[in-house]
Amino acid sequence: MIYRRRPVTAGVTPFKPHMDLAARQSLMEWIDSFSGSFESEIAVPLQMYFAGNDEEHCSLTVNTVGCPSSEHVHQSLKTLLEYSDTHDVLIRFTDYDDATIDDDVWVSSDTAWVVTKASPEQIEDRIGHLQPSTVHEQTIDSSFLNFPEVPSGYKVVAVWWD
Repeated sequence: MIYRRRPVTAGVTPFKPHMDLAARQSLMEWIDSFSGSFESEIAVPLQMYFAGNDEEHCSLTVNTVGCPSSEHVHQSLKTLLEYSDTHDVLIRFTDYDDATIDDDVWVSSDTAWVVTKASPEQIEDRIGHLQPSTVHEQTIDSSFLNFPEVPSGYKVVAVWWD
């Protein structure tokens, strides 16, 4: 599907969308299915968060030096799943207010949750090139609406970007 903001004229490069707006809308509707309350934590599956997100500068890591693309961040987080000690990677939903008014903005986040047997230090070693602000163990409590059950022997490591 091609999206254009303005007509193409001679000598002007056509507008290239930074994301699939239908995928973004679908993600926002999925988030809304959790009673529309943003008072609790909502965990978005990794693939769902990045499906259609083609931002040149990933909103998850927006405050890092040389902010990488969404594709680079997605691929880096996916590599964590290749380790036998990692069960899952989820993305924390923060808000989508800006996405409702600007076609160039994705659903906001600042944290990836890694369900793993690895230590926070091991996770940081694996994705330190993404320049997280902190990597620490996360306690999952009742404020998490849809966090999947953490398998026995695993813990949740939060990777947070300021």
